[in-house]
Amino acid sequence: MAYCYNCQKYGHLTRYCYQPVVMVALEQDIMYILALFYTVVIVKEMVTLKAIVFSQKIIF
Repeated sequence: MAYCYNCQKYGHLTRYCYQPVVMVALEQDIMYILALFYTVVIVKEMVTLKAIVFSQKIIF
């Protein structure tokens, strides 16, 4: 699935879509997925760090 700026919608490659347009859209999709993945990882790290700090506050 890629966003086609020609059709103004998401979908698979059709004969009405141009190859370069779809390629650019695919690259943007990959970047979006990577950004989402890293955001999730960073949030998870922050949560674990907060949990560690919180547990240390309880201990000390």
